[in-house]
Amino acid sequence: MWTLFTKALNRSKSSAVVTVINSSANFCITAVLGYLIFSEPLALQWWFGASLIITGSVLVGSDESSSKKKIE
Repeated sequence: MWTLFTKALNRSKSSAVVTVINSSANFCITAVLGYLIFSEPLALQWWFGASLIITGSVLVGSDESSSKKKIE
């Protein structure tokens, strides 16, 4: 994960975009693998919380990228 994250940071213009994608992928992959490998229950409350975190990350990332466009 860290190798891919570092490579993505080097290739991307915005670290916020990379962080949002990394966080979203981490939540989803962790949930699916936990369900498949360990038969962990995934309650609706967990999905709701994860979606709130991902939505917040997207909003922060989009705010940072739009403020950079205004400066340029």
